[in-house]
Amino acid sequence: VWNDDDAAAFRAASSGYSVITGSRRYNHGLLMAIREDLVVREERGEHIYRTQYHLEGAPGPSIRRGFLRWTIDTPDLGRLTFFDTHTSAFPWASTRRSLQARELGIAARARPSDEVVIVGGDLNAGLYYRDDVRRNPHGKDTPGWWANATSIPLLLHYGGLEDLVH
Repeated sequence: VWNDDDAAAFRAASSGYSVITGSRRYNHGLLMAIREDLVVREERGEHIYRTQYHLEGAPGPSIRRGFLRWTIDTPDLGRLTFFDTHTSAFPWASTRRSLQARELGIAARARPSDEVVIVGGDLNAGLYYRDDVRRNPHGKDTPGWWANATSIPLLLHYGGLEDLVH
């Protein structure tokens, strides 16, 4: 959700849901929604990563990569903390993305042990790349592609997290 109009339209269409987008001064595209009846008490947080790609800011599209944190007390499930992130894109940004994964992992691990912590979002990475070269059908292959996979294991390690998919 890249602008206030999109966020407002989503909220208007989301009757019965609580929605957070974080501060609009940071244009990271993040949004989370949860049914209002599941929320007894909540805490919201937003974090902008220390490591940014300068061309995404001024004079670029004013993107600041980061994450939202939403901690809720539920009537039946106890305390849950959700992290929604949008890390840097592009294969050549793997080092930056790994630093961002470390920051997010440390924040997730810092949550109290009685909370269920769920981390998701646009990680701009995959766990597995068969080849070190991304084959481009237009003739320009991209070497070093495996580096895209490194940020997810780092996130799991620093966060003390388990991957629910793999």
